Amino acid sequence: MNHTSKMNEEIHAMRQHVRDDRREVAKSLFNDEQVITHALADEKQLQLACKGLDVRTAAIKLNEDVFVRHKWLNYLRHQRMARERRLEAANTQLQSPHFNDEAIQDGY
Repeated sequence: MNHTSKMNEEIHAMRQHVRDDRREVAKSLFNDEQVITHALADEKQLQLACKGLDVRTAAIKLNEDVFVRHKWLNYLRHQRMARERRLEAANTQLQSPHFNDEAIQDGY
């Protein structure tokens, strides 16, 4: 066997190896896309946002979205609790004897 034919065989083997690796990556990405599509079947907007991403990147993106929603929920919870405290303070002030004396004096 001469040197040229040996090189050709090595080149052929390397090309075959690259082809196999590309098929494996494509299959993996397709499976990732199916997992994302199935997991987000009810969430069309999230499905579109994660389309074309691998599972790891999609998970990171979704975790970021969850973090933002969690932050917003904490903000809303804090606002509600602050309103409840103000309402409770107003009710306490309204029920205080001092407030009732002032109301009577003012003619209410």
